[in-house]
Amino acid sequence: PNGDLYFANGKACSANKYDKAAPLPSAPIAALIGRIGEGRWFLVGKGLTIKAPRNGTLILGFNDGYLSDDTGGYSATITIS
Repeated sequence: PNGDLYFANGKACSANKYDKAAPLPSAPIAALIGRIGEGRWFLVGKGLTIKAPRNGTLILGFNDGYLSDDTGGYSATITIS
């Protein structure tokens, strides 16, 4: 979720990669990102605690500008307090 990339053999890539066409170009490709309603995308990564700046639907996404070659998924736990 934090953008760590792995080769098919399971070894980690040594550097994060970035994509100018991704929803959040400043975050690594494959990072878990979110936004509230029509607000700006923000990095969620492995974990995040925020106070929502507005009302709206929380949207979680995969930071990549080319989704058609992607596989897999994330599980997320959301706690509201």
